[in-house]
Amino acid sequence: MKLDDLRKQIDEVNWQILKLLKKRFDIAKKIANAKNEIGFPIEDKRRESEMLSNLIRQGEDLKLSSTFISRLFKFIINESKRIQKNNI
Repeated sequence: MKLDDLRKQIDEVNWQILKLLKKRFDIAKKIANAKNEIGFPIEDKRRESEMLSNLIRQGEDLKLSSTFISRLFKFIINESKRIQKNNI
């Protein structure tokens, strides 16, 4: 396979990642509204911990580093919380 073809594949995967992040952050806004309606705080450390544990376990099946998964999703979770806080 040629380098240009591989780069096109990377570009397509990057685009898919961006679309998924946009979808995730749109859902985070809806979660902020739902939490606000029922009086729940934006941060839920127990939920975050559960989610990270599940993602790390799933990542192991894909042979991905738990450190990588933890860093990546902590960033995504923090960005989601920032979006939620700005949404209410």
